[in-house]
Amino acid sequence: MSQLEKSFELARAENRALLIGYLPAGFPTLERSISAIKAMIEGGVDVIEVGLPYSDPVMDGPVIQQASETALTNGFKTGNVFEVVAASPAPTLVMRKLHYVEHRSCGLMISRPMMRLFVLDSPFPCLEIILAYSISWQRPLAY
Repeated sequence: MSQLEKSFELARAENRALLIGYLPAGFPTLERSISAIKAMIEGGVDVIEVGLPYSDPVMDGPVIQQASETALTNGFKTGNVFEVVAASPAPTLVMRKLHYVEHRSCGLMISRPMMRLFVLDSPFPCLEIILAYSISWQRPLAY
């Protein structure tokens, strides 16, 4: 049973909702986003959902768009998400809309023991790639 599944089971056993905290990775800086994640967990968050900043976040609202822009302006790179997730003591989901060109980073993400992808609105061929990685690494997906 994964840490994520254990979190759901514990919340169910305690007859309560699971509290999931969200933060764009690298906002406002890499170090401060890691500190913020730890503070959320200390404050009672069960699971962390990390947004992966990108340069055209049109599907996000204005607050998340600005946070993504700030993270990128301050030097956040896609590979930094591994540092953010590794520093999180709670189960952590990476949320990102995936496109064809990202299938390599998708495989890297799924191969990490603590990482789970939260897949949004992806075209079917990309979903096939994600599913193949998920099966080969025996990692569940949230979509």
